[in-house]
Amino acid sequence: MKHLIATLLFVSFFAFVASAQVLSGHITDEKNETIPFANVFVPALSTGTSSNVEGNYRLELPVGTWKLEFRYVGYQVFSTEVTIVAGSEKVLNVQLKNQNYLIPEIKVMASGEDPAYYIMRKAISLAPYYRAQVSAYTCKVYLKGNGEVEEIPFFMRKALRKEGFKEGEPIVYETLSKISFELPDVLKQEVIAMRSSGKQSSTNPMGYVINNLYETDKYGIVSPVNRNALKTYNFKLVGVFEENGRTINKIKVTPKQDGKDVFSGYLFITDHLWNIHSAQLSMSPIGATVQFNQVCSEVAPNAWMPVNMDFLISASILGLKGKFKYVASLSEYKVTLNPAIDHSFLKKEMDKLKSEQQIADSIRQSNQQAVVKTQNKKLEKLMAAENLNNRQSKKLNRMLEREVEKKMPEESLEIKSEVKYDQRKTKNDSVYWAQIRPVPLLEAEIKSFAKKDSFLVVSSRPEYKDSVRNSKRQFKLNHLWGGHLYDYSVDSIKKRESLNYDGLFNPSGISYNTVDGFTLPVSLRYYKSDSTGKAMMIEPSLTYAFARKDVNTNLIFRRRFDGINRSTLGLAVGAGTVDFQEHSAYSGLSNMTYSLYFERNDKKYYHRRYATVDFSRDLANGLNVGLAFTFRDSRPEENHTGFRFVDIKDRAFTPNIVYNPELVNSYAGRHQEGIFKLNLNYTPRQRYLIRNGVKYYADSKFPSFSLRYAKSFRNLFGSDGDYDYLEGAVSQQINFAISDRFSYQLLGGGFLNRKKVFFEDFRHFNTHLPVFVAGSSANTFRLLPFYNYSTSKRFIEAHANLNSRKLVLKQLPLLENTGLEESLFVNYLSTPVLHNYTELGYGINHIFALMNVEFISSFSGTKYRSSGIKLVLNF
Repeated sequence: MKHLIATLLFVSFFAFVASAQVLSGHITDEKNETIPFANVFVPALSTGTSSNVEGNYRLELPVGTWKLEFRYVGYQVFSTEVTIVAGSEKVLNVQLKNQNYLIPEIKVMASGEDPAYYIMRKAISLAPYYRAQVSAYTCKVYLKGNGEVEEIPFFMRKALRKEGFKEGEPIVYETLSKISFELPDVLKQEVIAMRSSGKQSSTNPMGYVINNLYETDKYGIVSPVNRNALKTYNFKLVGVFEENGRTINKIKVTPKQDGKDVFSGYLFITDHLWNIHSAQLSMSPIGATVQFNQVCSEVAPNAWMPVNMDFLISASILGLKGKFKYVASLSEYKVTLNPAIDHSFLKKEMDKLKSEQQIADSIRQSNQQAVVKTQNKKLEKLMAAENLNNRQSKKLNRMLEREVEKKMPEESLEIKSEVKYDQRKTKNDSVYWAQIRPVPLLEAEIKSFAKKDSFLVVSSRPEYKDSVRNSKRQFKLNHLWGGHLYDYSVDSIKKRESLNYDGLFNPSGISYNTVDGFTLPVSLRYYKSDSTGKAMMIEPSLTYAFARKDVNTNLIFRRRFDGINRSTLGLAVGAGTVDFQEHSAYSGLSNMTYSLYFERNDKKYYHRRYATVDFSRDLANGLNVGLAFTFRDSRPEENHTGFRFVDIKDRAFTPNIVYNPELVNSYAGRHQEGIFKLNLNYTPRQRYLIRNGVKYYADSKFPSFSLRYAKSFRNLFGSDGDYDYLEGAVSQQINFAISDRFSYQLLGGGFLNRKKVFFEDFRHFNTHLPVFVAGSSANTFRLLPFYNYSTSKRFIEAHANLNSRKLVLKQLPLLENTGLEESLFVNYLSTPVLHNYTELGYGINHIFALMNVEFISSFSGTKYRSSGIKLVLNF
């Protein structure tokens, strides 16, 4: 089951046998109103389909007599048999009856607690079993998306229209694929066919939606059967009904606090098996609402898998509004029950349930048959408990999870998610799709595809292809100031080649500081790669500094010659102004804003001419070595302009000079340096995936370690510097509960030899003193002055950050149902000049989805130093 639904939202699926006979019809309710997205399932074939928005369905079947089940959440299952003869086209219209719900007396708890909690504790306890119940499966799935953009803000209109989106015009996507999965996480996808009425061929409603309801925590969403669900949700039993001899419980799920990471709606749990039968849920991510329905069927004895899912997404953010509908129909399941787990308790449980009077005894007896083969007496005792409390349910969940993990295959370091894709699969015409499409198209969808088919006829002509190719490659006069991406790719996936020119007028590249004045960059970027993992990038750039009346130049060359070992060779040369703290959290955009509007020039610059050659390679998985040698010629610079938009009374720009108690006079003059650097980075059991011959590292649950050494050689090619520097660091992010995470970074080091250290070589510390911050401020000092405490000696630095969906403010009634998150952070620094400097901070995050507010106090030892407020824009 793992990765199933997440895969559905990124890939698409295959239909049944093209030569089969056709069964079609219309599905309605008792009022003759259409039931969209209802499921039609053939148990004997483990196949089926779904109705479309108008309630019409289409299913291809082989010759024979077959039992069919029609179902949808909230309706009774309708079962019938149909006989299919060769070459027939049979019509079967179906009317589903509303589900009748009862509350049996046996469900009333003596304690007065809603019986839903008894049911959910059992479901939560057995969730680890159902996560690992199926060790392998294959299935075919058809996925269709229908989207319409209702409003487009003016600043997005050009870009979206370029992608084929227009207000009021629907775009339809459909894909057919085959999936095979094997524990722990080997996933293979074969794209059989895909089609789109727009320019894109993806059926991708949202990249973060759940894979299955047992594992939504991977996507930052609290599942109703998550270990912490009893703290997150209120549950209420609203009814029960019988289906194929089983009792199904309808549980109302209500979050105790609203937010983007919780569900609300209804969950259906099978009595005494305690598995998810189906779901009717919704959630509200930022700027959208998502309604999600899932119908499961028994594709193998006591193995329930999703056979039908539909999503209705309404989005409205920054003036962009739209609605999108998606339906997925899964068929032809072949599942393998996990041989490492004892599944017999399921059959024994059902065999013993002859009447409601036997429930209590059967629960006690059958649960003594351990779900996993274990001699763990504590686990057996908890399984036998008739009434679990919250603590026991959570404990049993953990114990079962540990027992299941013992039986699981060892997790491979490589994340295997193979996708077989052929661009020719997008060329199938309407006749081909009419034969294999399991869910009928709507009239509007047919028209939308008709427009695309007409376009494809035109686009298939050689003269049109030549025109498109030329438009991607030929220079036009407006490219001179507006820029252009020239695409020379033979295959956009396996063999890419492009030249990107930013243009003479590129507003995003304009910058300002008091040394250069306004700057205007012009850059090119040539890139070429192939499917073997080899790649090459050449990037020259010129930036004119209007106040300094000079040009900054840079040329970067980088060659990757081994994608699996991540072996790269680079060369960079250039000349121009550089911040003394070159890699700073205080961006050039922030500095420009404060210079022009607040008359503050916090950044200080020097002029540098340099040449660097570097090499990096993985010595082993997770272990990377980097080597670099730089020779540079540096000289001081001064302010060349005092221009600002706002003249602040009693404030003036400061000279382009840094102030630091460790600073020696030798930094001020012109000097040369030859510097060698060695970097080692290691992450234990680092997981990775491989795409087109290139290894990409994934997020790790283990700490990452790094070691950095730098050596400046005296008299090498006239070098004036003379020092040895060594630094070590460890960092990690730990995710716990849901949407809660803790990260830390610990660094320490210093100069082993500091005979001649220039200020640009000091150990600088990231700080962001102004009130307004653009971008992330993690692992950054908020109240530390710029440059003042950079050191040429030794240091210890530490950062710790805790982010949580519920700390203090969300305990308040007015704020408990907002999407706010809170954070606590500590920053620490100790140098020979600044002893035991500490910042303590508290933040309120995602205000209006765009801004964080932080409150910080700083201390020197135990002595209070200062306080401040930061406004962090999440751009």
